[in-house]
Parts: sequence; structure tokens; C-alpha cells
Amino acid sequence: MSESLADRIVCSVQRGKIPHQFRVADVRSLFSHQFLENHIRTVLANYAQGGDMVIRTGQRARFRRLSKGLYKIL
Repeated sequence: MSESLADRIVCSVQRGKIPHQFRVADVRSLFSHQFLENHIRTVLANYAQGGDMVIRTGQRARFRRLSKGLYKIL
């Protein structure tokens, strides 16, 4: 079973491949060859606290939005 992009982002932050406070560009630099651009741009907002996937499907939040376009893992 392959990991979701949200899981991969969390692992990449924990391993120091992405900064602790990160933007879409940081995610894109690692995963643009594995995931579609639209998915990369939306996954952070969808899995942030109060994001669509968290609210609509009850999945746990993976990120906290610190400011516009800036996130950190929970």
C-alpha cells in the first residue's frame, strides 16, 4: 500500500527534507514527479485543521496553517 502525499510530507519534515515551516513550493520540489500539480496544491489546505478533508470525511488533520501558504505538521 502506498503512502498518501500527506503522510509523505509528514515523513519528509521529520527527516529534515522539508523545513518545519513549509510551503507548497517545498512540497513540489520533492514530489512533483510523483503527484499531479493540482493535488500538490490542494493537499495542504485539505488536510489542515478545518480543511475540507478533515471536516467532510472526519479524517485527522495533518497540518496547521500558520499564515497564507505557510504550514507545519501537527
